Amino acid sequence: MTNLTDWDDLMVNLGLEPSTPKRQPKRRPSAITQCGTAAGWDRHYRRNEPPCDACRKAKNEARTKARRASGVGPLKIAECGTASAAHRHWRRGEPICEPCRVARAAALRAQRAAKKEAS
Repeated sequence: MTNLTDWDDLMVNLGLEPSTPKRQPKRRPSAITQCGTAAGWDRHYRRNEPPCDACRKAKNEARTKARRASGVGPLKIAECGTASAAHRHWRRGEPICEPCRVARAAALRAQRAAKKEAS
């Protein structure tokens, strides 16, 4: 195997430019991200650490801001007295209140009646 100077001499003899060593790009000094920012939350995530409360709050605010900028409105919570609210109670493991229980029963009766008419 030829060394680099022999290779460079060959390149010059062929009328080509000699090889130049590749320059390594300069590395940015690694800045440690601050806790209490969305970037701090990302750092916790990359390191498989549980995020601190300040980072969690900052990430939630950043997500909310991004959602609002894209036109997504705030989530609507179903009011009690509807079948959706009964499902919300069930999903959260809460006892289902009476107005929600009545609304759910009425919705199920209507669903069964519509299914019976369709068949």
